[in-house]
Parts: sequence; C-alpha cells; structure tokens
Amino acid sequence: MHIAAGAVAGISGALWIHTHRGVIPGDVGLGTAVVVVLAVAIGGARFLPAAGLGVALVLVVGAVVAATAPGHAPLLLALILGAAVWALPDGVAGLPARLRRRRQPPARADETAAGPDAAAAASARRFGRQSASSDRPRP
Repeated sequence: MHIAAGAVAGISGALWIHTHRGVIPGDVGLGTAVVVVLAVAIGGARFLPAAGLGVALVLVVGAVVAATAPGHAPLLLALILGAAVWALPDGVAGLPARLRRRRQPPARADETAAGPDAAAAASARRFGRQSASSDRPRP
C-alpha cells in the first residue's frame, strides 16, 4: 500500500512540474497541507481510494460553499472534520464496516473472555452466586 501511495505521489509530482514548468515553495504551502490532511481524515487513511473520496468531498464542499456563502468554506470544512473525527474515526471508508458491526448482536462476556477467572465469573452469573474472583479488585 505504501509503495502504491508513493508511486501515485511521484506521478502527481511529475505531472505538477510538467504542467507548471517548475515548483516554488508557495505552491505547496500550509493551505495545501491542511487540505491534504483534511481529505485523508475525512476519507480515511487505510485505503487510497478513500483518500481520493475525501479530496473530492473537500473540493466539492469548498467550491459549493464558496459560491453560495463566500468566506464560510473553511468554517464548514472544520465542522465536517470535527464530525468526521468524532463520528467516523476510520473516515468515510470505515462506515460500511462500522454499520456491519452495529447490525451484529453483541457477544456474550463468557464467550469472549478467556481464563479461569472469566469462566468462574460466567458460571457465577449463570447460577446467581458470587465468586471469589469477582470480589477481588483488579490491579
């Protein structure tokens, strides 16, 4: 994955230089870096197409808001970033997996836990008794 990301970055850099006949520090300033971080955070960092989806979303939202309410695009993009980080920690690309996990019933504690303490606690819950391991504070 990192090799593919490096290849895409190299190709895009070569195309940038070819179309602009050179690179100056102003071309890749803070604004460009913020848009890239914003796009990756919104789209998702695990899949390359997800970052592309994030770029498309950032550019479309920025263009639409700039046309309808000039000067408010950075505020809306910051709100979208906050909502994406809070509600979708894996980005938009992680949304299908998150929805699948929500649809599955939660696993029972005695099925997922391992070890003698977990088995004793599970049987104590099943039969309504206290076990010695449940009274002991955890370190």
